[in-house]
Formats: sequence, C-alpha cells, structure tokens
Amino acid sequence: MFKIIQQKFKFNYFFFLIIISILFLLCEGVIHNHYPIFSYYLYAESITDRGGYNPLFWEENGIVEFTQIVILLLSIIILFRYVKLHFKNLSKFFQIILSIYLIGLIYYFLEEISYGQHFFFWLTPEFFSKLNSQNETNLHNISNLFNQLPRTLLLLFCSFSFLFEKLIRFKSKNLALFILPSSKLIYLSCLILLFVIPNLIRDIFDIKPFFLSWEVDSHPFNFSVDLTQLLSFTFIRLSELQELLFNLYIISHVYYLKNFFYFRDYY
Repeated sequence: MFKIIQQKFKFNYFFFLIIISILFLLCEGVIHNHYPIFSYYLYAESITDRGGYNPLFWEENGIVEFTQIVILLLSIIILFRYVKLHFKNLSKFFQIILSIYLIGLIYYFLEEISYGQHFFFWLTPEFFSKLNSQNETNLHNISNLFNQLPRTLLLLFCSFSFLFEKLIRFKSKNLALFILPSSKLIYLSCLILLFVIPNLIRDIFDIKPFFLSWEVDSHPFNFSVDLTQLLSFTFIRLSELQELLFNLYIISHVYYLKNFFYFRDYY
C-alpha cells in the first residue's frame, strides 16, 4: 500500500512540474509576442517592435527541442535496460512489441537529431540536400509520409490510449496493458488534447483572426491582440510544445512499462 501511495506522489510531483513549466513557456511566449505592449505599460514607451516567438526557446536546437531530445534519450535508456534485464522472462508477445517499441524510439531520436548532424555540424549529403526541405540529414523533412503520418500516429497514441485500451481490453489484455500500463497517463493525454483541439477547431472551421485593438491617447501607439491566436496557443511554436508533451508522455509510458508486472497487480 505504501508503494502505491509513493508512486502516486511521484506522479503528482512530476505532473505539477510539467504544468509549471508549460505555464512559464506560455507566459514567456505571450510577453515576447506582445512585447511592444508590455514595454509601453512597463516603461511608458514602446522599446522595440520585436514579436513572434522567442528563438531561444522555440527555434531549431533551442531549449524546447533540446529538452525533447534529452527526454527521448532517457526513455530509450530506461526501456533498453528494462528489456535487457527482463527479456527472457517476458512472453513472446512482449518480447516482440517491446523490441519494436525500442526500435521506434531510437528511430524517432535519430530523426530528431538528424543522425548527429545537430551536434557534429557536418554538411548535408547531396542526396538529402536536394530532397530535404530544411537541408538536413533526416527523412521526416523529405515527405509527409515520413513526417505527418508518424506524427499523427504518435498524436493518436499519446492522446487516445485510454480509449484504445477500453476497446481492446476484452480481446487482448496484454496489448491493452501495453497501451495503457497506468491510468495516470490519462492526465497527460488530456493535457496534450488541451493543446491540440483549439488549434484543430480553428483550422477546421477556418476561423479568422479576431483582434482586440486600442489606441493610447498620450502616445501615437496602436495596439492589437489576436484573441484567436491566444486561445489556440499559436503565439508560440505550437508544434514544438506538442512534441515536448508527446515525449513527456513517452517517458511516463516507458516508466510504467518498466514497472509493468508491479502495476499489473494493482490496476
């Protein structure tokens, strides 16, 4: 019983840190994107016209992307150690599915670092240079088949695993337990959906920008804020935030798989 309480405490602490980190990124994003407004009300003048997202956080090889890579690497290490230690004791089903899972994570990790190019800065080979939209040594910037399709599958897995688990639990308990090794993952799924659904609605219904505008009488400044941008979280690089949440889900999923037999007895 003590171990169950301890595990819940660990997850609560982990989830709290995620919420705090996201709130920080969102607040920083709002301030950076609307810096002329904040600079005026703080310093009574518009110091700069800078806007958009902060490249320090959101550009390629920025803080958010680097964090994603670290989380992925830790996930691979945790899963590899687990498979290495328990492979012989696993059923054939789990031997196969965990091996595929590990290979998939390694592929995902290598694609994110462009197979080391982001760290060793080699010149892009001619083959990739001609086909790759970002002139990098990877596959996911060559075609939507290697980009949007895997991303969509990852989104479905991270966001709706609790639904998939309910659909198949009566047909395959092993697969259901792999898909959702702990009900705590549902909280992360809901968090991901929070940052997916608003922008999806905006795109589906082609909602146009809705501006809140005002003029400062004492100074020749006209300020405006796109409310639809705020509500859909597109004042930052939303795709990078979503990928960060995907990777946080993955490391949590791997952690509960590592403790698979323990959690199976209690959930």
